[in-house]
Amino acid sequence: MRAQPAAAAHTLLRRRYTSGSRVRASPCRSGRLSLLTRPARYACRQRTRTASGGSRKPVTDTGGSIMPNLLAWQAATDWKTSPISLPANIEGFEMIGGPAPDPSWTGSPMVAYLGPSGERRIWYDGVLCQQMGSYASMFVLLHEIAHHTLLHTAQPIVPTLLLSAAQQSMGREAQADNVACREAVRFFPLEAPEVLDAIYKYWAAAQGSGGSSHPSDAQRAVNVYQQWQSYLSTARCDILVHNDPLTPRDAIVKLLGVLQVNPVLVDPLIHQAELTGSLRLNYDGNGYFYGQVVAFIREVIMDARKHGYPLMIDFAMR
Repeated sequence: MRAQPAAAAHTLLRRRYTSGSRVRASPCRSGRLSLLTRPARYACRQRTRTASGGSRKPVTDTGGSIMPNLLAWQAATDWKTSPISLPANIEGFEMIGGPAPDPSWTGSPMVAYLGPSGERRIWYDGVLCQQMGSYASMFVLLHEIAHHTLLHTAQPIVPTLLLSAAQQSMGREAQADNVACREAVRFFPLEAPEVLDAIYKYWAAAQGSGGSSHPSDAQRAVNVYQQWQSYLSTARCDILVHNDPLTPRDAIVKLLGVLQVNPVLVDPLIHQAELTGSLRLNYDGNGYFYGQVVAFIREVIMDARKHGYPLMIDFAMR
């Protein structure tokens, strides 16, 4: 398959969101949910996602991968100055800047490796990362974290009769790319379009060969594009609406109306939101398609910011 134009990756995001009337709601057990932290241009109010409420903890999935805080990643670094200097530790991974510990890493933006005592480290080239920008660099960080969580750094490649070292290396790189795509959507669903679009554009422009250890940039760009299209059309999520005294009631009514909620249910749902702090809406009990919801939530957030009220809405990925 040919690499598609980067703009095509956002085709589904421009569709108006409609969902029919089969909307179900369930109260959020712990009242107001903590939200995924988002860039300021999308946020009505910035929050920090926690693993189980209370003080912030690393957010983990069932595979044990640890995701960094995207807002902190952007805010803690001066992306206009080269070379950039990243935090010394991002969610348990040691970030090592400066000259590459291994000369063969020169030309790579980041490399995952183990320290002398098994420390999980990620070396980064501050100049290359600054040139790539924060979103593309975030994808590379997720890719390197995947190498650690998939135990690639702890298991040296041993050639076999069936697979050469180069084939195994390329397989690992493709696997880490796949995990990075999945984690970008899972943990940063609102920002995933920027993260995946940025790395797509970077690879599409760079057109590197990949050498004997990595797939070509063109292949990696196509892979990201295909995964993104798959997530848009197949990934499902619920919509979380958080009650806030500063949010006008008619804004919630308008929101439920756009979702085509049965008018008879609007008042009970708003009352439920006031009592529990949040509403969890889904479609037919199966959730909404992520590709439709991400466009809708962006519109709602920008509208709320335009009118100056903190309408809190977010995803609950399934």
